[in-house]
Amino acid sequence: MRQRRLLACALLAGMLSSMALAGGPFGAPMSTLDTGQWAVDAGYWYEEMDLWGDGGMSGISEEWNVEAETPGFVTQETWGEDVRLRLLDFQTSSYLGSLEYGFCENLDLYVRLGVTSAEGDIRLLHVYGFDEETGDLLERDDVPTTFDFGSGFSWQIGTAFTICRSGAWTWGGRMQFGMVQGDSDSFCQHVEETVAVGETVEDVRTYDSVTTAELDWWQAVAYVGPTYQLSDALSVYAGGGWQTLHGTLDIDYTDTGLLTEVDSTGETPVSTVLDGWRERGEGTITLKHASAIGVFGAAWSATSNVNIGVDALIGEAGKWGIGVSGAFAF
Repeated sequence: MRQRRLLACALLAGMLSSMALAGGPFGAPMSTLDTGQWAVDAGYWYEEMDLWGDGGMSGISEEWNVEAETPGFVTQETWGEDVRLRLLDFQTSSYLGSLEYGFCENLDLYVRLGVTSAEGDIRLLHVYGFDEETGDLLERDDVPTTFDFGSGFSWQIGTAFTICRSGAWTWGGRMQFGMVQGDSDSFCQHVEETVAVGETVEDVRTYDSVTTAELDWWQAVAYVGPTYQLSDALSVYAGGGWQTLHGTLDIDYTDTGLLTEVDSTGETPVSTVLDGWRERGEGTITLKHASAIGVFGAAWSATSNVNIGVDALIGEAGKWGIGVSGAFAF
């Protein structure tokens, strides 16, 4: 169908414009509170990764031509296709506050609330052939375009636990699950192209796209490792584990276009609509990321009730993050 996907990058930007991801802050892989003790903390976390997205879309396309034997003749075609994309250099900034509780000996529970903003580069993948030797699809990338995806309400729940202690060493881990509140969002774009046909006649093509999208997303993290007490006030830690992300994006859109002939022969230009098209579609895109991770950090106890920590994370597919947090126990 002619003109289809002219605004594909704009469409996918709209689909994802409500999206934001939240990972850390993380913290030492061990419990830090006594049984029945409470703590509040606040932190900032920056994270960057690459994501894959794929799914299916279906819809109906219509074309009409006023110059046909039957003026206003309309053709209709139903269609379905796979959609694949890469979201590169996806950057998130999270500002979170939490409430922690020493549930029992060697086990802490916490809840975090906050806001996350995000931006990244979208690249659509187009299949242009098939490798007969390897069986792989041959794909090419669109030129990447950077988009600001805005901010969203985020929350996390998690636990920190201690497995054993030996001298200055403590072994334990953390597990957490987080989401960003999904919401619907709309994206609109208007494009106009002019092509000269003669000295006084030109063709004007206009395209309009309106997209609405809604996203549901979750992320889970788990890691274990040691913490070493350098002094009464300073400790360092490291851990290894796994992080996974899954998002479901429901979208619908309408693209319309018109071809108009403008004749400037007379004093007043005359515009005549020659033909037009409209495409309506809907579908679901699945976003995924899974990575082995390493978490590193240090914690400083300014007083017996105040703790300040710095975290860093590295993972696969270009994933990395860094953050800082401060906690007050009571």
